[in-house]
Amino acid sequence: SGFVVSPHASAFPFSGAVEFNSRESPRAGIAGMYCQRTGSRAFMAVGAAGGAVYTSIKKGATQPWLHMSAMVEAASARLGEKCVASVLIHGESDHGAGTTRATYKANIFELQTDLAAKCRDVGAINYDTPMYVDQFSSWTSSYFAGTNTTSVIPLAVYDAARERPGRVVLAQPHYWAAHGADVHFTNAGSRSVGAKIGQVIAHGSS
Repeated sequence: SGFVVSPHASAFPFSGAVEFNSRESPRAGIAGMYCQRTGSRAFMAVGAAGGAVYTSIKKGATQPWLHMSAMVEAASARLGEKCVASVLIHGESDHGAGTTRATYKANIFELQTDLAAKCRDVGAINYDTPMYVDQFSSWTSSYFAGTNTTSVIPLAVYDAARERPGRVVLAQPHYWAAHGADVHFTNAGSRSVGAKIGQVIAHGSS
């Protein structure tokens, strides 16, 4: 058994299966596919905030970090669960804020390190929990009207995975997934994106 730590930008931070108005979340797809492929159970510890730049979800006094930490601690203490992976689905807000490629790459490194340390502390494990990251693909949305029509954030994700293989794993881009009128997935898109991540975690490749 194991659980997936998933800091994920969502409009309903503490609801396990809802992504904005699509009524679906990648989290459901992650857990479902991981359990199907491995035959084990999965506990999703979630830290989330809608429209949040990295500094609003990072380690410290941010609500997503505190909420995720409490869930990890409870799962370890009460259920004896161990971390198998962390997942980061993020980047639109940092694109909108003009975060540089180098800064976002450093943010990914920092978050992976902090999440792995948290998992070691509460789960009595001696390995670095890998973080699976996606490349958002919705920078052409009208939501970003007035900003550049390209984005350095997906490039930063690629850089991080190239520089720290095994610790940062690029799961997929999002261009193939169904999006709604803005940067959010449709319900089918959310489910499919999550299922792909669950598959990658379970098997180590896409």
